[in-house]
Amino acid sequence: MLLLDVVEIADESEWPPETVARVHFALAERLRIPELLSQAARLPQTDRWDALARAAVRGDVTATLANITRAVTAEATPGDDVAEILRTWEDNHPRAIARVDAALAEIAERKDAELAPLAVALRQLRGLVRGA
Repeated sequence: MLLLDVVEIADESEWPPETVARVHFALAERLRIPELLSQAARLPQTDRWDALARAAVRGDVTATLANITRAVTAEATPGDDVAEILRTWEDNHPRAIARVDAALAEIAERKDAELAPLAVALRQLRGLVRGA
């Protein structure tokens, strides 16, 4: 699904797919998306509703990452260096990113996967789209 998002964003923005991919995956690492997806995969599945909630969280995380990538690339020039694109984005949105970093750090410390912290993390991540 991540690669499909990259292709779609490249088509929408007319950025080279390789550059979009580098930005997208750099953002994923920067925002600890693999850790969030791992937490979502560890959510309990005692019934159908748990399974649906787990799938919804995973889908929301990847969709939100795609939207953040759209917002970040909208602020940048396609020829810019990916590290510089991320640095500029971080410099332009320090408070929103600090809130996300704090929430993600707290979630990473949790031993048990729970839906509530993941929902809060998603809300924080969505704030980056609005704030970017």
